[in-house]
Amino acid sequence: MIARLKHCQKRYASFNGREDTVSGLETAIRTALENTDRRDANQRARVYQSARQALEKGLANQNITEPGAVARQRRRLDDIITAIEQEEAAAARKAR
Repeated sequence: MIARLKHCQKRYASFNGREDTVSGLETAIRTALENTDRRDANQRARVYQSARQALEKGLANQNITEPGAVARQRRRLDDIITAIEQEEAAAARKAR
C-alpha cells in the first residue's frame, strides 16, 4: 500500500504542476485501498495520510510554492478523499 503511494509520489514529482496532477494520487489511493482492509478506517486513514505526504513532496519537488496553487491541490485531494469516504460509507451500509 505505502509502496504504491511512494511510486505515485515519484511519478507525481515528474508532473509540471498542472491542476490535474492530483488525479494520479486518486488512482494510487484507490489501488492502495484495494490492497488493504478497506473496511478498517485506520487503514484508510494511513492511505490518505500517505497521499497527503506524496502531494506535499510532489509540490516541493516541483517548487510549487504559490499559496493559491498549493491550496487548490490540497483542496482537490481532500475532495477526492471525501468522495472515497462517502463511497466506503455507502458500501458499508449496503453490506449490512
